Amino acid sequence: MILGHGNQGVSSALASESLCSGVGQLHQSTVELARRLVRLLPSPLTACFFVNSASEANDLAVTMALAASASNSSSGGGSREEVISIDRAYHGRTAMGIKLGRTSHQLGR
Repeated sequence: MILGHGNQGVSSALASESLCSGVGQLHQSTVELARRLVRLLPSPLTACFFVNSASEANDLAVTMALAASASNSSSGGGSREEVISIDRAYHGRTAMGIKLGRTSHQLGR
C-alpha cells in the first residue's frame, strides 16, 4: 500500500504508536515496559533487550555470551570463543546466524 510521502495523518499515527522515536531514542512506553519487565526478573538479572526477530535474538545472545567470556578472560578466568550450534539448522539471516548454521564440512572440519 502506498500512502504518500509526507502524509501528516500517517506520520501522526505512526509517531503515536512507535516504540522508537529515532536512532537510539526509545519511546517512553518502551522504557516503561522495560522497567516493568525488569521488576519481574529474578536476581541477578537487571536488564532486558527488545529485538525485531529471532535472527536478532540469536545474534544478540551469541554476542553477549562472547562478550561475557572475554570479560571472564580479562579477570583471570578462561576465555571461550567457540559456540555450539546444530548443524544444518536455521539460526537466522544475520552473519552470525548464517555462520552458526554452517555444517562442519562447510567450515573445513
